[in-house]
Amino acid sequence: VYIMEVHSGGFETFFEHSGGDYTEETIRALGDVRSVIFRALFEKAVSEFPKGYVPKDTLERRRVKEKLGPKAEVIWDLLDKECYKYEENIDELLIEYIRNNIESFR
Repeated sequence: VYIMEVHSGGFETFFEHSGGDYTEETIRALGDVRSVIFRALFEKAVSEFPKGYVPKDTLERRRVKEKLGPKAEVIWDLLDKECYKYEENIDELLIEYIRNNIESFR
């Protein structure tokens, strides 16, 4: 969801919509698949929220996001551009994770 949301509108879109409900799970999943680049970008985006906490509730998250101001938007735009470079093959990481944990998918 993270990569798809970022490619369709950036980190701002991710946090604006239901993807933001799963911020903690996204960080954990990126770690599970051993993503280095996408996880670092995501964590930097999350760090724009007060104390790095992204509310699960969409309306609450939007209220917090509105108070962040233009600095967060500028940072998210820069992180979007880094994400678009696709310097890490997330598909390969996912395939490797599935291969290594195939029993969990049966």
